[in-house]
Amino acid sequence: MRKPNPNEIAQVITVYADDKKGLVAQLLMLFNRRDYPIASLNVAHTDINEVVLITLEVAIPATELEPMLHRIEKIIEVYKAKAYPTAEMPLSKIGIYRVARERLEPSFWRVLQKHGATLSGMGESSFLVQKTGTDHDLAELYESLEGPYLLAFCKSTLMAPETIVAI
Repeated sequence: MRKPNPNEIAQVITVYADDKKGLVAQLLMLFNRRDYPIASLNVAHTDINEVVLITLEVAIPATELEPMLHRIEKIIEVYKAKAYPTAEMPLSKIGIYRVARERLEPSFWRVLQKHGATLSGMGESSFLVQKTGTDHDLAELYESLEGPYLLAFCKSTLMAPETIVAI
């Protein structure tokens, strides 16, 4: 496992580009070559035909940020790349928690209400809880649900209003 570098700062990097095969692989190769850890990756279509918004959450040294943005913009399909420090923007993510059905009791409903979470699906032996918020918000709910009844957890990629810019 890679040790964290104290010179690295968490950044959200947004890339507007043509929707071409292999583009995400090219971007990942730029970060992997330098061993910069990617915490989150999202690719979404935009309202502009054939243009996608690629959002990465990555730890990168401050001195390498501008050169990396320049390398990204040199990729033929890329129109624009921009970075935002994660410390300066609230990053909303969606947490999904699979919980055993036995957990359905009055105290459970109080936990959901306290954390602003919702029940989003029911199965035979479990159900899904959904929460939107920051990593901290999702971790707080996780701690409240942690135990034998919490069967699984995952969180989505990030999206922040600041990342939607004109190209």
